[in-house]
Amino acid sequence: MILYKRVPMRFLKHFMLLLFCQPIWSYAKIDFNHLHRAVESKIDIATVSLNLAKEVYPDIELKTYLIQVDFIARRVGKIVNGSKDPDYRIRAINTVLFQELNFSYDLEDPLGMKPENRFINKTLETKKGNCYTLPLLYISIAQRLGYPIYPVLAPEHIFARYESPPLKSSNIEVTARGGEATDEQYIRDFKIPRKSIESGAYLSTLTYKEYLSELFANSGAYWAGKKEFRRAENYTAEAIRFRENTPESHMLMAKLLNGELIDKKMTVTQDHPIGRKIHEHKLRSLALGLVTLPKEEYLKTVSLNLRKP
Repeated sequence: MILYKRVPMRFLKHFMLLLFCQPIWSYAKIDFNHLHRAVESKIDIATVSLNLAKEVYPDIELKTYLIQVDFIARRVGKIVNGSKDPDYRIRAINTVLFQELNFSYDLEDPLGMKPENRFINKTLETKKGNCYTLPLLYISIAQRLGYPIYPVLAPEHIFARYESPPLKSSNIEVTARGGEATDEQYIRDFKIPRKSIESGAYLSTLTYKEYLSELFANSGAYWAGKKEFRRAENYTAEAIRFRENTPESHMLMAKLLNGELIDKKMTVTQDHPIGRKIHEHKLRSLALGLVTLPKEEYLKTVSLNLRKP
């Protein structure tokens, strides 16, 4: 079998449509304390994400989708056949996902607005996803195989990294069919300042437990859109609890608290307890080095890329 070749992503601008991928949004009755106490080996990312998705799709059978993830993992494992070579393992996952099963980035939804591009169950059904669901599936497969592939955050984006032993090109750009990209490329194209790296906000490898923060923050964003601010705040608070140094989570909390005030037609000063919380979360977000990407420039780039043959 000829394995899918990893393609160096020399210019991230050639796949800028991965920018601003909207996150998976969901809610479920999760035992946060149990997850917080759990050791890494007991946290199954696919199971947690599907439990979150079930609130939006209450009729789904979790076992059905977990069987699909298990099937993909077994197929990859069969190809790898016990090899310890990191590059071979990555190429095997890429071969199965993008060549055999034809998973792909949804070019018709560059902003990730379709509900089916926000949940792993829909990505498994449609074989299309974005910069949240595709890495989520990729990491879930690697986790089942015991491969040290973990999530990494860039501004409004997630990619994967083979952590140990480190490769010359350890970063895996899942939205670009598992291609290679250096930290320097992410820094340049996502305009990441040194401050954001030193704070741990971006480009740090996340543990599985820290990765749960992304799921919970996205649930908070979903319920914020529904104007269920208390529910949204609970999820966002847990996101911050699981990973305190994600600037987007702090900014989301500030917006949620402000939104609740607007919904109640209240105005408070910075001396008010809620006003202080809003101010503190904004300051923390900025201190961590929040990067806000220019959406207009991004959309123009995507438009040009979509017209290319």
